[in-house]
Amino acid sequence: MVDDPNDLTIRERADVQNLAPACVTDEKAPGSKTSGEALMGNGELILIVDDEESVLRVTKMILENKGYRIITAHDGPGGLAMFGREVNAISVVLTDISLPLMDGLALIRSLKKIKPSVHFIASTGESQDAYAQELQKLGVTNLLIKPYDTQKLLETLRQALPPSN
Repeated sequence: MVDDPNDLTIRERADVQNLAPACVTDEKAPGSKTSGEALMGNGELILIVDDEESVLRVTKMILENKGYRIITAHDGPGGLAMFGREVNAISVVLTDISLPLMDGLALIRSLKKIKPSVHFIASTGESQDAYAQELQKLGVTNLLIKPYDTQKLLETLRQALPPSN
């Protein structure tokens, strides 16, 4: 059992036909460099798009506990709709690359047409090399490889956030 949401790891397992739901472990990333206080949010609104309900639920819980506001969507079209409703308030979009109906890369392209300055974190359970070239073309420099732990999530989010005024 995990007692502290700060010690969670988002994990995805491969299934024969598809990706099975993420599971949570209490493993910590070795050698994290950023203090917990530096990783606290200040009410920034984050859109999380992932088709795995457990990933959405756990990531939302972690980020809300750290002071972020969260909205979620289960697929690309849902993410596009949520973004349209909150376009001026969203600080960062965290999207899985493998989504039903519209993959994460197509979602990023669409959102950039609406608001070119939006900041992204892409997430995948596959190799970093699988999408590196396409993400680079899109200007996405923040990539989370599943499994990732709370510290890695928070550090990546901190890097992706636009500078404060």
